[in-house]
Amino acid sequence: MEENPWEKMGNVEDMKTDTELGEALKSTTPTVIFLYMAGCEHCKKMWPIIKTLAEKHGDTKFKRIESNNIGEHKPSDLEGFPHYVMVGKGPMKSFGGSMEAGAIESKLFGKTGGRSSRNVNRVRKSRRRTTRRHIPLRIKLRSTSKRRR
Repeated sequence: MEENPWEKMGNVEDMKTDTELGEALKSTTPTVIFLYMAGCEHCKKMWPIIKTLAEKHGDTKFKRIESNNIGEHKPSDLEGFPHYVMVGKGPMKSFGGSMEAGAIESKLFGKTGGRSSRNVNRVRKSRRRTTRRHIPLRIKLRSTSKRRR
C-alpha cells in the first residue's frame, strides 16, 4: 500500500476550517498559506518543497488548507491548485502552479510583487527625443483648436 504523502508536516500548521483561512489572510505576521487538493499530483510534488521552505524560514509561519475546506474566504485569483499566498510582509502575494523550489522562494521571499528598488528619479535620455524639433504648447493647442472647427 502507498504511504500518505500529506502526513508528515514538519513546521507547517494545518487549517481545518474556512474561518481559520480568513484569520490567516488578515494576519500581520509573515505567513505563507499553501492551498492544495489531496488528489492533485502537482500538489503532492510541491508539498516536500513547502516543508523544506518552512524549515529554512523559521521566522515565517507556514499554514496549509485543503480545497474541501475553502469557502467564502478563498483568494480572488485562485484558479487552480497548488496555490500559494504570502501575507503580513508587504503587499499580499498570491500565485499558483507547479514550479521549482528556487522560483517559489524568490516569489515568496524575494522583492517581486512589491515596490521596485530602482531609483525613481533616474531619467533615460534617448537620441530620438533630442533630435525632435521642440514645439511650444500654445502652437499645439492652436493647431488642435483649428481641427475641431
